[in-house]
Amino acid sequence: MIDKEKQPNKTMLVVFIAGLTALLCIRDILFISLSKWILVAFCCLFAVGVPYETLIYMLCFMFPLFCGIPRKYILLMFLILLLAKKRKVDGRIIVFLFYWIVKEIVATFWVTQPEWIELVGYCVHVCLLFYLILNEDVLNYKRCVDIYLLGTIILCGIIIVRTLLTAPSNWLYLFSNGWFRFGMAEENTSGMVIELNANSLAYYAVVGLACSLFLFTESKGKQSVLYGLTAAVCLITGLMTVSRSFLLVAALLIIWTLIFVPKNPRMTLGILFAGVLVVCGGMRILQSHPELLQGLTARLNNSNMATGGGRSVLFAKYLDAFLANHRLYFTGTGVTSYKEITGIYNSMHNATEQIFICYGIFGSILFFIGLLIPVVRCLRNNGTQAKMKCLPFIAVILFIQTIQFVNPDMLMMPYVISIYCLRVRGKSDEEFYCDS
Repeated sequence: MIDKEKQPNKTMLVVFIAGLTALLCIRDILFISLSKWILVAFCCLFAVGVPYETLIYMLCFMFPLFCGIPRKYILLMFLILLLAKKRKVDGRIIVFLFYWIVKEIVATFWVTQPEWIELVGYCVHVCLLFYLILNEDVLNYKRCVDIYLLGTIILCGIIIVRTLLTAPSNWLYLFSNGWFRFGMAEENTSGMVIELNANSLAYYAVVGLACSLFLFTESKGKQSVLYGLTAAVCLITGLMTVSRSFLLVAALLIIWTLIFVPKNPRMTLGILFAGVLVVCGGMRILQSHPELLQGLTARLNNSNMATGGGRSVLFAKYLDAFLANHRLYFTGTGVTSYKEITGIYNSMHNATEQIFICYGIFGSILFFIGLLIPVVRCLRNNGTQAKMKCLPFIAVILFIQTIQFVNPDMLMMPYVISIYCLRVRGKSDEEFYCDS
């Protein structure tokens, strides 16, 4: 059991969540300009005064919102505080983190004008990623996932409202022809407005859907209703992005849930009831707005379907550029400057290839090992109980094969939540564990 004296300050956490949400709504929905330093000061002031566990809960809430906050400054402070407030950090983890910093710096030697701010931001993100998944802390991992889902709902809500407020009056017509998608055309990097391109928004939606489905099967009563509603919001948001990857992965998640959900009458009835509500609600909406269904079919019938929206062409171009430069076998291109080094200025749309090209052969192998070590440990300890726990992990792994992972660096963070889902012990326990 966790010592009661070490329980996180729930009041501070609630105030932080409410305050940050209010600031983002004021800026992005009411269109009132806010300095980025207000957000930095707000987050850092809270971070200084809370215990170690609460720092992690705050991070889980911010993971989906990284696109809308100046995360480089905030995460640097959070990483420093995590290391300072942790009583003992495994020296092997520190060496591992140091390796990725040195590796990225070495890779930038071949860039004439490296973006040092981007380099620092990436180093902070990758260090935070491995620190959180390799550290085997005693935390309430279900709370981590719950808070992450709250952040996801806020992300979806703000983007939907903002998109509707700024969309042209004929957006339904544009949507019906596949010319309009929820999510902005370009990825936001400034952190001064909540914007995501449609594919990245679909990524957060599908991870939120997976987490909701998992926790739905682990809950009962009012909690199951809340998780069902969360799943519905994520499903609707994902559909509005008209992402083909979302449709495929979401369908797989639902089928997986129906196959491996715990077999008991109450759960079966709950799933059937939720399914009927979703189907009836969806049919009612489509009857009122047939343009929505037309938009989905137009997207699926798009002529670039055979090449995955041009992804196969990009995959071949980047692979050819990598194979043509033997130096890259050892050093990789680096994460922050891979476009400049390869001379290809379209983003990669395959996480596996991106890791391979950015890190080189040895670096990519080490990166995959670092990612999979906590997965192997959790699966070994969970045994057959991991079938639903691994749902978010499956969602992340499948979806990132169609988008990036290490650049933009914020896309790494949902992987942390997929590991935390594997560490949730069970619905009968008050406390949650990390295997050691």
